[in-house]
Amino acid sequence: MNPLVDHLIGILKMNPTVKSVRIVNYDETPGGKLEAKIRCRLVRDYHMQIWLHHETAFQDYAYQLFTDHPILRWDNAPPLSEYFNSTTSFSR
Repeated sequence: MNPLVDHLIGILKMNPTVKSVRIVNYDETPGGKLEAKIRCRLVRDYHMQIWLHHETAFQDYAYQLFTDHPILRWDNAPPLSEYFNSTTSFSR
């Protein structure tokens, strides 16, 4: 398994808030591309999902805290405005 994923799982297992950790999806290529989804069961019926997409040139990741509905989500994707230039227009 990828050292980054091993390290992350080790940190999660040491945290007393985390009751269980499981890998939901794992795909690693010989070229170094990694995609992994990890889910944790937390105290008081909370859950956390961590998604990693790692390549040599970049790394994307996202976190989500939820119960039976989403509570909090964060990712490191660039802001939407970076994808548009000054010629892009929107109508309301």
